[in-house]
Amino acid sequence: MRVADNRSSHSRPPHPVNVGDRENCEWVNDLLAVLYEAWTEANYFHELVLDSIYNAVNDGRDPSLAEIKCKALQLSGKPPRVLWVKNAAIKNAGTKSPCFTIEGDAVVPGKVKILIQTAYKINWPAYNWTSIDLELFIIVSRISGRVRFQYSNDLEQHGGSYLQFLGKPAAKVEVEPVIFKKSPINIASIPTVKTLIKDIVNVVIEDLCYPSRVDLTVPCVADPIFIDESGRRINPGNKRTK
Repeated sequence: MRVADNRSSHSRPPHPVNVGDRENCEWVNDLLAVLYEAWTEANYFHELVLDSIYNAVNDGRDPSLAEIKCKALQLSGKPPRVLWVKNAAIKNAGTKSPCFTIEGDAVVPGKVKILIQTAYKINWPAYNWTSIDLELFIIVSRISGRVRFQYSNDLEQHGGSYLQFLGKPAAKVEVEPVIFKKSPINIASIPTVKTLIKDIVNVVIEDLCYPSRVDLTVPCVADPIFIDESGRRINPGNKRTK
């Protein structure tokens, strides 16, 4: 299932990208790669995201579904990338902290995998069932669309760093049962559940579009990360001392 895409089907950008825009694009992609690596490993960040998703999916939830509990988050694959730049600007706005803004087409090659628990409410007196407990994976992949990215450490003047879609992005949404969990009924036999959950996820994706946005901050981690002179990560036990 794909969300409607408002972009052109042509792979080439409609306008040529100059050297400065290419440099901006590379700089943004390097930053997104660093953030993405931190996000994949930071449990504190995962908890914040799961809390946000929980609130979003249970707001206006279909009455046939019980409370949707978000249990785990997994990010896999390559980090997000900006493919080409439409606009790029640096603003000072009278402050010492510059604000870097970029607009262009972006893709998220990796997958966002969310483990949820819920129950599908039914009325089958012959089996003495009133609901079916479900444990499912929601998998969102192939996300692409027009984005605005801003990087600034000035929350008061510029609003900090954030990412937002300027139109409804394309995305593939899949719902799969946890294969090691036994259920009295095959999830494939009640496709209504998949449809309901996909519709909820698509609403959450739409909420990422302008004027809404995703705040970008480097998440807290439980343990410090050590790097050597070349910038490579090393284990604390192998950390060299002078």
